[in-house]
Amino acid sequence: MPPKLTATWRERLTDHAQRAVADYSRWRADLRDDPTLVWRTRPIIFAITGIVLIGIAFGIQALANHWVAAASGSRVFEKPTPTATVYVACANPNCLDAAVLQLPMNFRAWPLPCATCGGASVHRAELCKSCRTWYAASQGPCPHCTAKAAPPKTLTPRKPSKPGDSEDGWGPLPDSAP
Repeated sequence: MPPKLTATWRERLTDHAQRAVADYSRWRADLRDDPTLVWRTRPIIFAITGIVLIGIAFGIQALANHWVAAASGSRVFEKPTPTATVYVACANPNCLDAAVLQLPMNFRAWPLPCATCGGASVHRAELCKSCRTWYAASQGPCPHCTAKAAPPKTLTPRKPSKPGDSEDGWGPLPDSAP
């Protein structure tokens, strides 16, 4: 029976909800009679088909990776290297040399001797975000940026133009002679 054209949207929505509840109740009753019905519903069939296709795709990809690795003679899973690439910098303010070293993974003997100045002042380095240079992380802020920064200006009190000027309230200065 087609919906009435004069029906309001509330009536149509209520009618649709009642039909959905009745269909669901009928489906549950049919499911009680035949439990295998759940495997014949469209959402379950689509879900199972999707899972099977994904499994087939992963299997094909694994076989392809195996065949490519076997054909090229390379190993897919290589052992980790025993060394690490470490950025280091000298903490000596007169040197500030930076370098890249290959150190053992379990290396803990800090500080290292500096190749430039010879002092035992080489530590792990950090990259300065403002000047993009490497500096020793143990130093605190970047020494390159702090050296470039201007020293802060100190305020000196303003002296009056005339020593005995009564307008400014200073009175005579102690070092001036009467």
